[in-house]
Amino acid sequence: MAAAAFLTFFFACLSVHFAMHRDPYWELSHRCHLNASECPQQRRKSHFGVAPERTLVCTIGPYALQRQAYPADGVCSVIVFTHVHYDHVASSIVPAVSGTTAKKSWRIFQRRALLYNDTFFMPSFEWRPFLSTLTARRAREVNATLVQANMLGLALLGVRLQVDGLHAVTSALFLLHRVNPGMFLALGASFEGMTDINSATLIPAEALDAMVTPLRLFVLETHIPTPGSICVTGYVTPMEPYDEVPRLTLHGASSLLSHRAFTLVQAGRLTRCFSVFAGAIVFRADNTSSQQLLRPGDKCGSWHFTDLNKLCNESRVRVEFGVRAAYGDVPGGFVTFESVYQTGEHAELKAQKGRENRTFSWRVSKTLLPAQFGSVQEAPSSPEMSRIQLVPVLTVGALHLCFFAPLGSAGPGPNKLQRETPDVFKMFSGLIDMVAVRDVNPDPMFKCLTARRIQFDAEAPSATYLWFLHAAEDKET
Repeated sequence: MAAAAFLTFFFACLSVHFAMHRDPYWELSHRCHLNASECPQQRRKSHFGVAPERTLVCTIGPYALQRQAYPADGVCSVIVFTHVHYDHVASSIVPAVSGTTAKKSWRIFQRRALLYNDTFFMPSFEWRPFLSTLTARRAREVNATLVQANMLGLALLGVRLQVDGLHAVTSALFLLHRVNPGMFLALGASFEGMTDINSATLIPAEALDAMVTPLRLFVLETHIPTPGSICVTGYVTPMEPYDEVPRLTLHGASSLLSHRAFTLVQAGRLTRCFSVFAGAIVFRADNTSSQQLLRPGDKCGSWHFTDLNKLCNESRVRVEFGVRAAYGDVPGGFVTFESVYQTGEHAELKAQKGRENRTFSWRVSKTLLPAQFGSVQEAPSSPEMSRIQLVPVLTVGALHLCFFAPLGSAGPGPNKLQRETPDVFKMFSGLIDMVAVRDVNPDPMFKCLTARRIQFDAEAPSATYLWFLHAAEDKET
């Protein structure tokens, strides 16, 4: 009798607790389930109408969907993609990986999608099965599912295909676009066989135009080893592509993104950007038990990405990426995307050349437009260093500057360069804080003579950039 009374009292207290502390996600879900008109569909319409430099795009894999992975709403304008399957039988979105952790992560993801206003949560569908089963009817079902979940659209990321396979992708994009012209559609693609030479001509203009037209975001995924090819170690940044692992350099990517198909899209509607790594690539030796340090150009067994631990220039906002988080059949292919649209003032770089006391200065533009990946205005320089090029490489974390000169050339050695150009990286506008000087990983083709790690202060624009400073060979011996 006492036990029954206790249980009655306990459940009464529990009911009062839930009545006073209702889960807003549960309430929204319940009302939405009973009446579709109750589904939270109203977002601030101006969000995607503002300048695209506010849009930071990230991918988060199924092993990293924990609470601490998401920024507080309003900390920054961010779109979070998570990799999913579409269950066409139940007309529902399910996590790409099964298991208790994945299910819990997916519930958290759905909750954020319902409750957040400034941070947008969208699924990244596993593209091969999604495209193979997509019909006009299924496109309507997908749209209804997204609306009910308060998601503005979807993404096809990690799409790797040859040009003749582009028709299936464009057809699917147009199906989704016709169902809901306001849907946010994102495509992250890499094209097999694309090089710097053919990047502007490999894809027929009409095919590229058809692919781009429905998109809000296009990410050119590059700098990733080709599946099935011999794994060869290399820099995260493209120096010269190895024969076995063709990659686009910034020049080739810029050529593709400068195509008329991109420029004809309504201004502000489409954001074009590169893929950037979630940190650096780690190459494993052929013998997985080997702890040897691989040099660039060595054969390797496999590769993966290391972590990226900063988001929106907010130190308290951190995303922990699991190595196993991947897209479909591309192990380790876990990538973060960041818009190349940025605004800010110019930072002036001043260098002095030892005994000649000649001054070289470059005005480094931090306003990176799609077809203008940085700009360098070179002041008069001495003949010894007549061709110096500043190349923006990645938009990750901090900013690095590094001199490179071919080995075996008559170029200056590390000691000479450090002795004669003590102020080579001096930034005098108060934006830059220089820290340690160090030599970095030597390459069989290039040798890094001087490198300094620097970063913008808190007053600078939110994104910082990774740059490499290449120097032509010095004529002095």
